[in-house]
Amino acid sequence: MTGSTTFLQVVAIDQGTPGAFLGEFTLSDTGYRFANGTQQLLTNTVDWTVREESFGDAGQSPVSRGVNGASPWGTRSVSSSAEWIWSSDLSGSCARYFSTPIMQAVPEPAT
Repeated sequence: MTGSTTFLQVVAIDQGTPGAFLGEFTLSDTGYRFANGTQQLLTNTVDWTVREESFGDAGQSPVSRGVNGASPWGTRSVSSSAEWIWSSDLSGSCARYFSTPIMQAVPEPAT
C-alpha cells in the first residue's frame, strides 16, 4: 500500500544497571525511508520511542546516556554519532521496547 507506515521494533534487555541501547540501521529497499527521510538511522532521542512494559504501552521519548564511546559501555562498531538511549526509569534488570517508523516512499507524480 503506497504511503503506508510500518515500524522497526527492538526489544532491549538490561541485565543490570545502567541500561542503554545503541544501534545503526540501514534499509536496503529504496522504496522505504525512516522518519528522518533517509535509509539510515542511528539511535537518538528524536526518531525513536521507548515503552517500558510492551509495544502496546504509551510511548515516551528516550533519554540519551551519551554518544558511542561513553562510559561505562565504551566504543562499539557503529557510528560515533549514535546515542546510547534508554527510558527515564533506570530500574535494574528489565526489558525496554524501542520503535521507529519506516515509511513507504510515495512516488513522485508523473510529468
